[in-house]
Amino acid sequence: MKIINVACVFLLVIPAVAFSQTKDKNTTTKYLYHSPGISFQKFKHLNQRVATNAAYEPAGNSVATFQFGMLTETNKLQFNTAFTAGSNFKGKKSTRSTNMRMLDLSLDLGYDVLQQKRFSIAPFLGLGLASYSVSYYRDLSSIPFDSVLSSTSIQSQTKALTFTNTFINYRGGVNVAVKSAKNQHSSIALQVGYSGSFTANDWKINSFQTLANAPEDRLSKVFTNLVFRYQFGLRRNAFERSSSEDKE
Repeated sequence: MKIINVACVFLLVIPAVAFSQTKDKNTTTKYLYHSPGISFQKFKHLNQRVATNAAYEPAGNSVATFQFGMLTETNKLQFNTAFTAGSNFKGKKSTRSTNMRMLDLSLDLGYDVLQQKRFSIAPFLGLGLASYSVSYYRDLSSIPFDSVLSSTSIQSQTKALTFTNTFINYRGGVNVAVKSAKNQHSSIALQVGYSGSFTANDWKINSFQTLANAPEDRLSKVFTNLVFRYQFGLRRNAFERSSSEDKE
């Protein structure tokens, strides 16, 4: 509850402060960006249940990610929308292994506390929707080829066992950006943050089918991204434009 209260205060106060600065000038800049990264999350209760079956390997904690999105900056206020996909790239269908994949849609609101010509530091808070799937593969090297042909039960054993979960989550962190000295329309940033779900949710099988007595987990994730931004559109000053129109 404390986290939600802090987030509400941030989302209400920061836009008000930024709006108060528009008396002098209102400048909007838009960026498209892409960013490779990595996230660390541990699904404790799922792993505990899977560990009771030696045929399956518990899921790892790290996922390589790739993110793309758009950042809109008005004065010191930053609004960010992003889509992220990730995988641990460890699943091998013929051996005992586990593959974790994730998709994430997020909306963040940040405030640049520095805003110099080339450098910016912008703490942010936001909300997201994250979907995870964990696929478990068994070692098939001891299963005879003819047995697979003749037995439907053995055929089912060769298929991956996949569990899925979806989380509505809160996010927080900081973006530290540096603009290119040669090209002011591009910049590179380091993003570091934390994301956690509001509730603990049951794991489901395959196409989100509910199971009895299924383990439940919360999302608790630390993430970092290397962000490459590219400015697009025109840099506009609304007040200057309106003044010139009045003169005409």
